[in-house]
Amino acid sequence: MGWLRDEFTHLGEALQHRGTWLFLAMLSVFAAISYLTVKYALRMDFLLRLHRLTSTSCRDLDNATMLTVFCASIFFGLALVVAFGEMARYSQLVRDRAHVEAHQAGWLCLGWGAVALLIGGTMLLVLGSQCY
Repeated sequence: MGWLRDEFTHLGEALQHRGTWLFLAMLSVFAAISYLTVKYALRMDFLLRLHRLTSTSCRDLDNATMLTVFCASIFFGLALVVAFGEMARYSQLVRDRAHVEAHQAGWLCLGWGAVALLIGGTMLLVLGSQCY
């Protein structure tokens, strides 16, 4: 049972770092955006509406809107991968004391995170505007 105590010790050490909390905050925000997007998308599903398994009424999406949401979801995922990759790079560079590169990686992480937020917010607005 000593391994369990060691794991909790490592967890406590990790929670003392600012980067861990920043990672958890970004993960929470993007998980919430993903959850709400899937929730709106399921409200528009034809089979769920046919069997009256949804509680709200949503308009059918036209082809252009459906293509926009589909492409936005792909770019949302790609922007998330790049943002979390830059965050990992930033964390490694800070540990290596490479301050100039860490500063650049931090700005890139913020930029890609903002792009992902913009794309996710756009998907939520498009899908949310289709439901009553």
